[in-house]
Amino acid sequence: MIFFRIVPLAPFTIINFVAGASHIKIRDYFIDSLLGMAPGIFVMVFFVEGLMAALYKPGMLSSIF
Repeated sequence: MIFFRIVPLAPFTIINFVAGASHIKIRDYFIDSLLGMAPGIFVMVFFVEGLMAALYKPGMLSSIF
């Protein structure tokens, strides 16, 4: 389940449907989903400020000044 959350092979809904149809325990599903989605969430949290600065003021030094 961690692999399917990190690597976007199928839409989120399809993965949830297959997980629900299989015999994965809810605790394992929750923990694996949390661990699989954590890297993407951390990247967004730590780099969104620089991305927003680049959108509002494009340039080589926009995220520094």
